[in-house]
Amino acid sequence: MSRQNDLEIEVLFDAPREEVFRNWTDPDRIRTWFAPDGFEVTSCSVEAHSGGEWQVTYRAAHGAECTEYGEFRTVDEPERLIFTLTQIEGGRTVLVSLVTVTFTSVGSGTRMNFHQTGFDTPGQHDDFQRGWGECFRKLAGSLERSKPGASHAETPKADAIGTVESEIRALLEAWAAAVRRHDMPAILAFHTRDIVMFDLPPPLQARGLDEYKKTWDLFFQYHKVSQAFDIEELSVVASDGVGFAFGLMRCGASPDPGGFLFRVTIGLRQSEGEWRVVHEHHSLPAVNG
Repeated sequence: MSRQNDLEIEVLFDAPREEVFRNWTDPDRIRTWFAPDGFEVTSCSVEAHSGGEWQVTYRAAHGAECTEYGEFRTVDEPERLIFTLTQIEGGRTVLVSLVTVTFTSVGSGTRMNFHQTGFDTPGQHDDFQRGWGECFRKLAGSLERSKPGASHAETPKADAIGTVESEIRALLEAWAAAVRRHDMPAILAFHTRDIVMFDLPPPLQARGLDEYKKTWDLFFQYHKVSQAFDIEELSVVASDGVGFAFGLMRCGASPDPGGFLFRVTIGLRQSEGEWRVVHEHHSLPAVNG
């Protein structure tokens, strides 16, 4: 495997490296950050020694669940961790990788260097880069709240609204990732049975999951696995169990691997705590002639 798809991230934390290291090995602390936006850790077990096993499961409000697990190769406190990481999503192995994390004191803070191997495609690399970036922002927040004298007041309602929007963003990012993988069961799982779709090519509208699926059967004749299907701009509004999202996406369908931008509008509703897409509309501007 080429190293060109290896993932490298460097982050500076305003906390001692012993504290940052502990957030990778203490299950209670891992629960506060080891999941991308819109997901919550539901179980975590860690045996932080060479040969020890670890496992984290996290779940989204819309029902998607991921499990990551592996074995520690090196636990050199507080300087370095090396461990294997296998990700399972929807009962399918998505990634088998090796992760190395080093911690370097920089004044009173810590420089963390993260390196992960095992990505098959640039698209998979980019998906994990976004996910880890969201996790590390949560880790920074967790470290800030753990400082002496930090406020532990109840989260204000405005943050709750932000969480709902994050859940919808996470759902749509997961949907886009499923399209890039051509994972039809995962694509359909994000939608209601009465989904109504307005797409770029005919028909004028597709009603229900069966007709919605046919729009992707056509699309996948031109779009290859791992080509772009990326959210470039997204605005989300949600209230009282109803959500609305609109923005721009990039599609890398053949014959132009660089892709083109199109508009997307998505309506969602929440039922029993889970968000589902009820309407999807893709469009391009009209061109004269």
